[in-house]
Amino acid sequence: ILDNFTELTAELTAELTAELTARKKQYEYYRGDFENTVVAMFNEMVARHKYVKEHGQIEAEKIIYVINSLDKFKEVLSADGKDKLNVLLENGRLELNVHFIIGDSIASMNKVTFDAWYKKHCTNSSGLWIGDGSTDQYVLKITKPTSELYQEMPQQFGIYISKGRFTIVKHITSVHTQISDED
Repeated sequence: ILDNFTELTAELTAELTAELTARKKQYEYYRGDFENTVVAMFNEMVARHKYVKEHGQIEAEKIIYVINSLDKFKEVLSADGKDKLNVLLENGRLELNVHFIIGDSIASMNKVTFDAWYKKHCTNSSGLWIGDGSTDQYVLKITKPTSELYQEMPQQFGIYISKGRFTIVKHITSVHTQISDED
């Protein structure tokens, strides 16, 4: 029995070590990819800034970056990558035709409300809340909450808040499927 247990333990240890090694490689791959993405975004912003300085306005297409979970995104970046991302968030603006959409939990958004970029570009009276709980949060300010907000929100609905006033909206989910040649 002990020999069998020792054999199983050695086998399990080898499998776990291989899995851990594979996950570390995967993490480094994605970390590098995110880092490269931030550098490319930063370089684009610098080029647009130089163009605006020289020509007065930009004639480039609008770029919209969507970041889902800013906290998790920042976790995989180096210190330099985090600095570049903060510069991007602070300097992304209308005249450069660069915009950011950040989707995150209220707890995560609370962490950045004192960051320079947040103070510069965000207001607590505008945003989008998806699902229930809009009356239980304190980041997005609703000036006159009504009984509608205290009811359970139907699935795929949320609240658009602009200048403290709310509108109930339905969000649309899009799923992209790649069809292989075999289909």
